[in-house]
Amino acid sequence: GDKDALVRALQLANVVDQNDGIAWTGNSDIVVQIGDLLNGAEPRDEETLSYIAEIERRAREAGGGVVVTVGDHDLRNAPALWRRIHSAENNENNNVPSFPSWIGAAHVVDRTLFVHGSLSKTVLDGAGGSLEAMVRDAWEWLSGGQKKPDWIGRGNGPIWSRLYSDKASDEQPRCDDLDSLLNYLSVDRMVVGHTVRREGISSICDGRAWRIDVGLSRTETRAGKIGASEVLELREGGSIVTVLSTDTKLKSWER
Repeated sequence: GDKDALVRALQLANVVDQNDGIAWTGNSDIVVQIGDLLNGAEPRDEETLSYIAEIERRAREAGGGVVVTVGDHDLRNAPALWRRIHSAENNENNNVPSFPSWIGAAHVVDRTLFVHGSLSKTVLDGAGGSLEAMVRDAWEWLSGGQKKPDWIGRGNGPIWSRLYSDKASDEQPRCDDLDSLLNYLSVDRMVVGHTVRREGISSICDGRAWRIDVGLSRTETRAGKIGASEVLELREGGSIVTVLSTDTKLKSWER
C-alpha cells in the first residue's frame, strides 16, 4: 500500500492532474494496476484503496476506467479492508457495497491479458477452459462466497505463478506455450507483475509477454523510498507499446 507511489505512476501516465493527483485527466483511457495494490496489513493500505476507488469512479464518469488485478498481497487484505472502509462510511444504514468488479483475477483490455502472476493454457484448461468463469469464481469468493477456487492458492495459478516473470523465463521462455494461450483467448500479449524487475519493464517472446513490476512502492525498496516509476502504455488497440519512465530514477535499491 503506497498511495504516493501510485499517484506518481498515474501522473507519469498523464491520467491524473500533476498537483494532488485527484482529478482524472485521462478522458477515455483505461488504467490497469497489475496487483499487490495493498501490502496485507499496513496503515497505508486503507488510504491507497480509498484513493484508487475514488479515481476509478472519476475515470468511469469521464468515459475511462480503472481496473486492478488481484495480487497475492491483496488476497490477505482487500475484501476485509473494503468492507471496513464502507462500513464506516455507511454506518447509519449499514449499506456496504459489494466487492467491486473492477478488482479481478484477470482483465482483458485492448487485446491484452493482464494477470498478476502468469497464466498458462494448462492451468486455464484445468479450471474449465473459461477465463470469464475463473474471474467470476474469484470475484464471488472475494465477495464473501464460501467456495474458494482451487487455483487461487496454487503456485502455478495466475496470482502466484512466475512463469513469465522470473529469471528462468529470461533464459528459457516458454513462448510456444504462451502462443497457445494467447491464440485461444484471441489476445496479442500478456502483461504480468509479481516479480520485481530491478532493471525496469521488459518483454520476452517478441513482445508477447511484458513484465512490469518495477518495485515502485517504498515497501519493496531497500532504501524505504518510493521507487522509480515506469508505466507500460498501450495505444491504437495495443499496436503501439511504449515504456514511460521518470527522467531521473531514484537509487531505490541501494541501502
